[in-house]
Amino acid sequence: MAQFLRYNFISTRRLMNSKPFAEGFNDVRNKRSFKYDCHYMDADAYAYELGRQFALNYIGTLKQGRRVCIAAEMVMNDLLRNGVIA
Repeated sequence: MAQFLRYNFISTRRLMNSKPFAEGFNDVRNKRSFKYDCHYMDADAYAYELGRQFALNYIGTLKQGRRVCIAAEMVMNDLLRNGVIA
């Protein structure tokens, strides 16, 4: 549980800009097998799992250039607020 504490107080945009979140998102979108071995017991496992869950619930694009798409960020906030993903 302690390894996930670093994501408790960061913004949604910063979480979505992280490399593990993008990897989880792209793994689901590209129908690749999950990389649990790379993120097992790692502080980035939470971001990776959120990226996977977000890709299953969102049909748009994640980024516009290097920035997170505003629509994606708004949907992510709604999903987290409503408890659809955790």
